[in-house]
Amino acid sequence: MEPPNLYPVKLYVYDLSKGLARRLSPIMLGGSERQEDLNSRETTGRHLAHLYSCTQG
Repeated sequence: MEPPNLYPVKLYVYDLSKGLARRLSPIMLGGSERQEDLNSRETTGRHLAHLYSCTQG
């Protein structure tokens, strides 16, 4: 049995809110803790790109 074909995959993490999520998260979510996981992630591999939003829950 041959191993599956492997392709390099890159994960890019960036903040689409330009820092606004960091400033507003304590107000919107309550408390003084910063929620730094309000960002978007994009995975690319083999000529495909998938963009999705995620938050830590």
